[in-house]
Amino acid sequence: MFASIPTPDSLRQVFNRQAYNEAVIGLLTRRRTPFSAVEWNELKDLALACNPTIGDQLITSRRQAMRHIAENHVFYRDQIKGKLAIASSPIHISTDLWTSPHRHALLAVCAQWVDQDYQLQKALLGLPECRGNHSGERQADLIISILETFGIMPKFGYHTGDNATSNDTCLESIARRLKENLNQHYSAPETRDERMLHAIDMGWFIMNKYYTMTEDVPVYSAALLLDPSKRDAYIKQNWPDEWYDNAIGGAQAIWEEEYNIELPTKPPAAPSAAPDFVEHESNKLAQLARNMKVKTAVLRCEDDFMTFITAQPIEIDSTPLQWWLPMHVRKHWKDYYHELPLPTTTPQLRDEIRRLDEYDLLARELDVVSPSMILDEII
Repeated sequence: MFASIPTPDSLRQVFNRQAYNEAVIGLLTRRRTPFSAVEWNELKDLALACNPTIGDQLITSRRQAMRHIAENHVFYRDQIKGKLAIASSPIHISTDLWTSPHRHALLAVCAQWVDQDYQLQKALLGLPECRGNHSGERQADLIISILETFGIMPKFGYHTGDNATSNDTCLESIARRLKENLNQHYSAPETRDERMLHAIDMGWFIMNKYYTMTEDVPVYSAALLLDPSKRDAYIKQNWPDEWYDNAIGGAQAIWEEEYNIELPTKPPAAPSAAPDFVEHESNKLAQLARNMKVKTAVLRCEDDFMTFITAQPIEIDSTPLQWWLPMHVRKHWKDYYHELPLPTTTPQLRDEIRRLDEYDLLARELDVVSPSMILDEII
């Protein structure tokens, strides 16, 4: 008895082209795969190995991939637009403008609202490029355009941004346009929220209370002093003069109590039994390089703390904890790198928007970067 062999027509009929397109789009947008991946022979061979009759139905060019991504972006955008239309709360937005690793100024616009089931929802509405100047008026143009696209201007609630100076003019421009288009004035007395004002006052009170206690909490000043980008220069510049001595003294006390360990002045004696393997110089060039190496000064253990905090601050491209982790840093400051104060090792909170700056925009055209990244947030 022989097994039946499917005909080419039957194989083509069982091919789900829509599922294939969605799978390719998901691969490109969720895995940060370059659009040129659809032109890889290996990806084509994988699909043809599953069904050898579908060669003419595969996505085989960047242009095709970009078109499918744009179409899916429109589809999901309409879905979000429908959800926003029936939201039970005002639509609040948060925005942030930054420069990508490839020198594109991008403005992220995120929305947050309560849906009809009274569940908190959020979505990335747009990621337009802010071409030309980055003024508040220019940012307001982009934000208003997105609000109009999603039809949420009448339900616009609060805006959250960073402390950039352009935010004031941006909000003023948005408020002016809302007044012109909807006859709504967000500075009117009826929009005054006494609870929000009270919350701001209480927050300011707690901040003042906290900062007046920083000189009494040595672990905080120690964390600043051990940050290579701050050190004691930060305290001298930003703290009142009368706090300086107490801050240094408190951190010094932690150093003396926890980290200032006497180290042996001589290296331990070598074991009596020599190892079987002895490493030899590989060649004369390596031996010459070793002989030419300049000897560096070795700091005494008791001087390490003051030497470090009084050195010139340096720029770092990582967190203070990550800066301490490389081997050469650990060897040089080995007495206390492993027990950094808690504020140094505690990760800082990041705004939801800031996750977006981790996207690699290499090999992506700007007109489809926003749809692909928004799809990733939705899928």
